[in-house]
Amino acid sequence: MRAAVTSRTSFWGGGLALCLAGAAHNLAFAPWGWWVLQWPLLALLAELVLQASPKRAAWWGWCFGVGWLSAGLWWLHISMHEFGGMPAPLSVTAVVLLAAALSLYLALAMAAVARWRSGAPLSDALLFAGAWLAAELARAQWFTGFPWIASGYVHTDGPLAGWAPWVGVYGMGALAALSAACLGRLLRHRSLGVLAGLLLPLLLAAVPRWAGVSEFTTSAGVLSVSLLQPNVPQHIKFDPDRLAGNMQALSEQMQAARGQLVLTPESVLSVPRDLLDPSYWAELTAPIRRSENRGALIGTFLGSDDSGWVNSLAGISPGSGEDYAYGKRHLLPFGEFVPPGFRWFVDLMRIPLGDQASGQQEAPSRLAASACAP
Repeated sequence: MRAAVTSRTSFWGGGLALCLAGAAHNLAFAPWGWWVLQWPLLALLAELVLQASPKRAAWWGWCFGVGWLSAGLWWLHISMHEFGGMPAPLSVTAVVLLAAALSLYLALAMAAVARWRSGAPLSDALLFAGAWLAAELARAQWFTGFPWIASGYVHTDGPLAGWAPWVGVYGMGALAALSAACLGRLLRHRSLGVLAGLLLPLLLAAVPRWAGVSEFTTSAGVLSVSLLQPNVPQHIKFDPDRLAGNMQALSEQMQAARGQLVLTPESVLSVPRDLLDPSYWAELTAPIRRSENRGALIGTFLGSDDSGWVNSLAGISPGSGEDYAYGKRHLLPFGEFVPPGFRWFVDLMRIPLGDQASGQQEAPSRLAASACAP
């Protein structure tokens, strides 16, 4: 009886501890940037999983994921509650349920690690890293995908940043998981020496430099860029009484921009381009049209009520040059499209253009104006 009580206590107590560890994992991301914290936290998860049954390992992985994603996706509560008008209890519940669902990938991955571990420190560390990578890729792609806060983003300014051109964000996350698991395994078994485990992250960081990663690309020249930021608060962006003033302010910013390439934020225009007064669009793009070597990329919605509205990037070329548009293809569920059966939930948020169409264009291979080059 005492063993059963202890086991249940360990089950729930360990789960709570891993939820807290997952939440603490967010401190490794911006704006805090404590990237070094990721290693001991993932080492803790790896060690627990590599000593557990598949069922217990799935529980550990799920709890870590719930803590990580609930805290890391908290901005969704702000969007749904403060800007979408959803009641706070419902928006908080929605974030936690989303995190719980997305954490099932990590739960399955950790169960696989426990099922197929061999007991050899290095092969088990590789197994953990491969399972971690598979869980992140599945979360990013399956069922439309939800790729936010991938673990590799921790190392944007960390020692693994040199790997980015070679393996991408998911590869960096896998390398971090590998070094963390090696650290945990070596600290526990001491078969290859604790020092080797401590030095592995530094070795991984040094490899790209040895391989000449600093020469991965070469400069094609210098381009001056103007980044426009209207700074319109979200809660007044679609206010009909403020719409004209906001759009006039954006036009004035375009007139004042001096860069060879002018960039605006996503969906900077609150009204889809095809519903704008043509004279306003002409006024907005006039500085580019009158130039000889400038271009602009403007965030707007393109389409129609019949075909659907697509969150797009409109490329503006100088003179009468050819324009292009690229529509967003990987849409965010609930904020950009309505999953089957959830129309009632999206309607509660009152989000303008909350059910968008997916873009079909291929990404262009050039900027808005080929004449942008100096």
